[in-house]
Amino acid sequence: MYEQYNTGPSNSLSVMILAGLAGGFAEILWIGAISPMMAFDGAAVAREITASLVPGLRESTYSIFTGIGIHLVLSVLLAVIYFYTINRLTINRFGLTGQLISGILTLVVIWAVNFFVVLPLLNPAFVELLAYGPSLISKILFAVAMVLVITYHKKIQYAHETGGTIKFKPVITSS
Repeated sequence: MYEQYNTGPSNSLSVMILAGLAGGFAEILWIGAISPMMAFDGAAVAREITASLVPGLRESTYSIFTGIGIHLVLSVLLAVIYFYTINRLTINRFGLTGQLISGILTLVVIWAVNFFVVLPLLNPAFVELLAYGPSLISKILFAVAMVLVITYHKKIQYAHETGGTIKFKPVITSS
């Protein structure tokens, strides 16, 4: 059986912020890495994030920084929501593999709603800017980064509370 983790408020805010930033930066790094190979400019993605919430700032000098800021704030908000909902339901029932699966499934659903419902209404140019594959991969990377921060923090917290050592179960085992 898996260790029982304290899901109380101890350091929760800092963990949620860190998890959200880890996920947000994972997406930024992914988009930055693939943009030279794809038919889009990474800066254009940040501009369209800005245009999605504040259309009048699309051509602003600061639209790229505003887009990155909006993205990171939404990333932290997403981590907070995940932490208090899905994570609370699964952390004591499943190991890291279960956490990764639940995180990835959650982010895939969010991606689908975002790209097929919200963005076509809010900012169709954003949907046309990114191909579905790379944008879906960015959400999967977000999920992995977010879940790893939350899960490993809980393992460290558990070890500290029990005076034990941290034991990580492998994600994939061979038989």
